[in-house]
Amino acid sequence: MNWIPFSAALNEDIEAAKQAKEKKFKVDDERFIDFRAMLQRRYDDPKRRRDVKRKTAKMRAAEEKAAAKKAAKAAQEQEQQEQEEDSPPPQRTSRSRAAAAKAKPAAKPAKRATRKKKR
Repeated sequence: MNWIPFSAALNEDIEAAKQAKEKKFKVDDERFIDFRAMLQRRYDDPKRRRDVKRKTAKMRAAEEKAAAKKAAKAAQEQEQQEQEEDSPPPQRTSRSRAAAAKAKPAAKPAKRATRKKKR
């Protein structure tokens, strides 16, 4: 759902009414906000309604901070991935060759016992 924000002045008035613990706030001649249900309703038809999304300055600042942190993390991961792609594959050392030589070969599958037919 697309949210259409109220004007800054109206936002301040709405927030002041919310802080004053009012039950309703008159938006204009046709609409009001029901703070109990956090809905915008119409005077002529209260069944017509839409959700009200509350964002204080503190909430917006926290969202922006979280978004910036997420973007920084994504940039860091991208940079790390690019470095891994650009770096050559690791070289085997003599130690790893020796370890590979000492490694036991894979176990051979067990032979099935067969019976010799008597003639």
